[in-house]
Amino acid sequence: MVVNYDIVNEDLFKLMSRATDPDAPEPIDCIEFNYPFPLFVFDENEEYVDVLTMRDNVQFSTFLRNLPEDHFISLSYPISGTLFSGELLEINNNEELAEAIEACVKDQYQGNCNFLLKSCLWNVESVTGISEVFQGATFQINDNAIAQLHLENEIYFGTWTTFYIGNALHLNIHFLENEAISDAWNFDWELSYVTPTNIQLTYNTNQEALLRKDCTINCELGIYEVCEEEATPGQAIFNLNNYTVCSYIPNTHDLVSPLQVTFYETESDALLGVNEVSGTAYTNAENPQLLYSRIVYLENEETLFVSEITIEAISCN
Repeated sequence: MVVNYDIVNEDLFKLMSRATDPDAPEPIDCIEFNYPFPLFVFDENEEYVDVLTMRDNVQFSTFLRNLPEDHFISLSYPISGTLFSGELLEINNNEELAEAIEACVKDQYQGNCNFLLKSCLWNVESVTGISEVFQGATFQINDNAIAQLHLENEIYFGTWTTFYIGNALHLNIHFLENEAISDAWNFDWELSYVTPTNIQLTYNTNQEALLRKDCTINCELGIYEVCEEEATPGQAIFNLNNYTVCSYIPNTHDLVSPLQVTFYETESDALLGVNEVSGTAYTNAENPQLLYSRIVYLENEETLFVSEITIEAISCN
């Protein structure tokens, strides 16, 4: 028997364990080994002990978990694997195997990151080396590579994409039409997770932003709900500017020009742009209550759209 002495090192062993065990702390599910294939076992002296045929992930992961710490393995190449995309890979040595798993891990991590970025809003929790005017702003990441920055009652539009530089995941943000925003955010930010609900953006060593995931506003609900005041049941203080993330933006908008959103109690006031109500501390007169939002181009105040919004004070006890 020809025995393969290309012994798997510790790093590759860990990658293989993650790729075969769905219960691993950080499972890798972007590559599937194509079975069967033989596997060689060596003792602590790297002397050949046995050859086993791996037939599925369950057998492979069980074997890897139970392998004595002072034993080693090697694979009989070539083997093949199928990526999540359906692409078939032929793998001829340990180096190619490590490269294939590491590449798919990057794709998997990037895909998970993109999904999380689009799944909720991201509030700017703190900044370093960036104007503090952006602290409290909100990023809204969309499917069509459009990023919206909500700053008080203004909406700015840009693009976003994620990519790798070496082993570091980066987020490129690019805004147009506003020099202050471009100067603050138009960089290839290195992206890292601090917690499942916080991401850190770092550019060079002197600019940082901590973003916090915010899923509290459900635009699909069609109602802006806020907890009622204890002293006045049925009434709440609404920060209407927070609801600009749910603004309907018509297809006629160029997805570049900044917008401004203001709020009114009647449709006629909204159409005329008069008797604007507070966007940061509005107390409802009815419950629920119908209001109107007016979206205009920030540059020339030309009206883009007027729409209804429903607000409601709810019990949160």
